[in-house]
Amino acid sequence: MEEHPSSYEDRFRRRLDTIQAGAWERLEQIGTFPPEAARALLREILETGCLAQNAANILLGREALARLPGGWLRENLPGAAEDCLFRDPGWEEWEFRRLAEMLEQSFPDLLAWWVGYARRLNDPGVEEAIQDYI
Repeated sequence: MEEHPSSYEDRFRRRLDTIQAGAWERLEQIGTFPPEAARALLREILETGCLAQNAANILLGREALARLPGGWLRENLPGAAEDCLFRDPGWEEWEFRRLAEMLEQSFPDLLAWWVGYARRLNDPGVEEAIQDYI
């Protein structure tokens, strides 16, 4: 039996709120959170939106990322992406695509950075995915 999408949302919110109380309601204020909590929240958002296979989780990650302040994200995305993406061989293409989709919608200026970062993998599957975005 397939889970109701709201249960995915409830679990995602609880994961964020476990990292920082009230995080879901205040994602726009992530820059005011303790730095380690803010970084952990960004990693959780990226993992949910880029590493999940369930569409509800992917969409929740996109929604959460879109709520983050652009300046804060520009400063913190490179370190967070390096911490949690491209860790499992064989998934690089999908991880690239998921974050590209997240950035394309809300932060298109960061897409160029992401393409450059992903190109360093020298992975044919990732390069093919990159061609979809340039």
